[in-house]
Amino acid sequence: MNGQGDALRHSDPDPKRVDAQEGGEITVICRFTKPLVTCRFNIPGETADIKLNPNWAPRTDNYRYTGKSLEEGECGITILRAQESNHGNATCTMDPNDGLADIVGNFEIIIAKAPSPPIIKVEHDSQEADGEIEAECSAVDGRPAAEINWFIDDQPLGSGTSEVVQSLEGEASFFATISKISYRLKTEDHTKHLICRATHIAYQGGFSDSSHQLVVNYRPLPQAEFVVSGLEIGATTNIGPIQIQANPRPSVRWTVDGTVIDEGQQVDRYTAR
Repeated sequence: MNGQGDALRHSDPDPKRVDAQEGGEITVICRFTKPLVTCRFNIPGETADIKLNPNWAPRTDNYRYTGKSLEEGECGITILRAQESNHGNATCTMDPNDGLADIVGNFEIIIAKAPSPPIIKVEHDSQEADGEIEAECSAVDGRPAAEINWFIDDQPLGSGTSEVVQSLEGEASFFATISKISYRLKTEDHTKHLICRATHIAYQGGFSDSSHQLVVNYRPLPQAEFVVSGLEIGATTNIGPIQIQANPRPSVRWTVDGTVIDEGQQVDRYTAR
């Protein structure tokens, strides 16, 4: 290589991986430190190299030259409408006409496919306060892999522990993202929603949610003592209502001077509602 070394005969395309939806636009630029005389690309789905030069007559197909100029060492391509067949490994090849080997750059084109909507699984329908809930969420058959994050309503919990599994269908690759999370429940989490959010370029709106409503069992929360004053002898007096926070709903029993009145009962002159 005339002392220049292999590293100087390779280009790092920008970007080295491009994610796009079918029908979307893709742009990649390869660069070298010397002027170029040729610029060509090998793109999946095409049977021949695509030769590009900004000084030639404008192209009428799906490809355009992108970059400053060949004289400034830039060899770039814009694919106006990406197709499923373009998915895979691509190459740019440049010749600076210096008597040495061509400069080659490798990059990857990912034509996105939306995963199935995420599915959330929770081990138990109800849990005790201060206990841990364990949940799993999966978004499968996507390309590239979806990113999963967790929420309690609008409170972020992070990404949990995620695993990406690749599968092959013929020559096509697809990915499943599986995320697990453990969360310690609080009394105020009752009736809130544990949400698994999968983010992906091909989802409508960019993400898809799956949720599970939390059922948290907890004892009645402590109540502050209160004093009833100003009662009139012989008059009917209402005490309450008293709000008791608990799940499930507790039964209430009143005791007045040794007389026990359960909720819904009338004993002598006392009625508990």
